[in-house]
Order: sequence, then C-alpha cells, then structure tokens
Amino acid sequence: MPGASLQINQAFSALPNGTSLYFQNGTHMPERQLDKWSTYCALYVYNDQFKADYITSVEPGTFLVWSTSNGREIVDNRDKNLSDTKLAGLLRWPVHDLPSYILYRTRLYLLSEDQPDVKYLTCFQKAGYYGDYYPRFEQIEMALGDVIEINR
Repeated sequence: MPGASLQINQAFSALPNGTSLYFQNGTHMPERQLDKWSTYCALYVYNDQFKADYITSVEPGTFLVWSTSNGREIVDNRDKNLSDTKLAGLLRWPVHDLPSYILYRTRLYLLSEDQPDVKYLTCFQKAGYYGDYYPRFEQIEMALGDVIEINR
C-alpha cells in the first residue's frame, strides 16, 4: 500500500499528545468499548517536539501512506488480572500452558505536510492461533467506514 492515500473525513479536536483514536464498524469509539475479536483500527497522533501537556487536533485531509508493516503480539485473556493487551511473553509459561491468543496488526505510516502530528493508522485482528490473520483491506474498510477512507 505504499503510495496509496488515506482520506480523513472528520475532525477530532482537543487531543492530548500521544492520543490514539479508535474505530470499529465505521464508528469512532473509546478503546474500552471495542470488540477486540473484531477488526478495529487506531489512528495515532503525536508530536515528539512537545511534552504530554501539548494539545493537538486532526482535521479532514489527505495523507500519503509512505510505508506499511505487519506485526503480531502474543496475548492472553485467561488470567483475569491481565488485560487482553498484556504481552504474554513477559511472563514465564509452563510447557502445557502456552498463551493461545495472537493480536495481528497492520500499520500504515502516514505523511502530511499540513498535519505532521498524525503518525500512523494501525488495524488489529485477534485470532486464537498462529497463521496469516493480518487484517485484510476489506476488514479495514469496514472498521473505518466513511470516517477514514483508503485509496489504493
């Protein structure tokens, strides 16, 4: 997808530095309301020249996708004391108690001269085992709806 463009069609204001805006089923929503088993995306906004008290915004506009990457993290939901994004790799698992959930992610690195604080869009798909379960273009489109559009 490098060379593609991404169009943001909605404004988001009064964002603390380091904010992630979450989208699922075409709706912007708080992270705590996401269904982590369905594809969802996060738009990351950050300015490395300012501290945490810096306030920024996202305006409608077009962004260049200059690079992409795929990654995955091992996560576990069985222990009620762990959040579902806690890396299971930080813990020592007995041989017969391996973590069983994988969080697949596809990241689109964004570039805009007008809005340099908008860094990247990451889309996630949780699966129960290893495989090729990275979010597909159709799933990403469904998660973003009309709020954000990707033009390949």
